[in-house]
Amino acid sequence: MFYENGTVYNQTLILNDKWKVDPTLLAQQGLPYYAGTWVTYLLCSNVALAATLTHLLLWNRDDLRAAWTWMNKNSIEEMVAKLDWRLWKEVKQEVPPDADIDPHYQEMLKVCLSFTPCRRIHKHLVFGYAKWFVQRIACAHHLLRCGD
Repeated sequence: MFYENGTVYNQTLILNDKWKVDPTLLAQQGLPYYAGTWVTYLLCSNVALAATLTHLLLWNRDDLRAAWTWMNKNSIEEMVAKLDWRLWKEVKQEVPPDADIDPHYQEMLKVCLSFTPCRRIHKHLVFGYAKWFVQRIACAHHLLRCGD
């Protein structure tokens, strides 16, 4: 936003102590001007979105109807009934005895609070990629030290 002379509009000069627009301060400073490119961008992006939605409704109505068949009263009630609103649960995790991980981390895994969506991938990440990651870090460290 700009002043009429092209300098940058200072928006804090029109705000009161509660960070709301004060009409008297706005009258003193004057209304800001938008750059022409910004106005053009806003117009084009809104027209493009409206054209896309209109095109979909006119030419792909059957496909849209098929894609939204799950959206009915019975399926929504079923989803809400099955939804578990707790994002964390106390989880006892089995630690393989042959796992080559830090002993402190082994103790932490015995009883921990786990973020529910991540529980399934947690074991895969810890036991699957930990060795790969440590090997790559060790190789990079070795290459950096030998490069001197």
